[in-house]
Amino acid sequence: ARAAFRAGVRSAERHGRGAYLQAFAALESRQGCDAAARRLLMRAARLHPKNVETWTSLGDLERRRGRPAQARRYFQLGVANGPSHADVSTLYMRWASLERAEGHPDAARRLLQRALKTARDRQAPRVLLSLASLEASSGPEAAPRARALLSEGVRRFPGDAALWELYIRFERRQGDALRLRDVVQRALKARDAGTLLGGNAAPAGGAKGAGGGAGK
Repeated sequence: ARAAFRAGVRSAERHGRGAYLQAFAALESRQGCDAAARRLLMRAARLHPKNVETWTSLGDLERRRGRPAQARRYFQLGVANGPSHADVSTLYMRWASLERAEGHPDAARRLLQRALKTARDRQAPRVLLSLASLEASSGPEAAPRARALLSEGVRRFPGDAALWELYIRFERRQGDALRLRDVVQRALKARDAGTLLGGNAAPAGGAKGAGGGAGK
């Protein structure tokens, strides 16, 4: 497969087929050939500098190589070069993940807030989940922000099981049995109504079991 891809690289460049170069780069990366993948992605970026996915892939690649500063630079270029109508929420989320891992939660928060403003409905639940997760892990002072985000998330996307699961875990950690019971009951209603997607958000013990556990 790599030989077939390699034979088509020059043709792809002549005809402006950046997606071909991206696909070949993904193959090289899966084979552990990060240097080759980077060269292909740079070619794709030169062909189509407004393609946000290419810059996101470059940032991800440099992060895997342990080069956070270079990864950050590629994420910045993706934002700077991307067209105004582009959905850059995935890029912002990957960039925020980098900043969080590097110990910069405030930068991660700002990036996720930008992602939330640009995300389309398909991506918005994942952005809300990431932002709420960040707030939920940021200490007691951030608990109201986390709760507000989770409440907004399940209101806007009542069928998203991952949001309900995080909401339940969050309230369980907060130790408020009444709040926990309320969230579990709402998740059970969503499940029973058949609107949940991607799993069972309610704990096995149901609302009663969850409330009792929190009160111990």
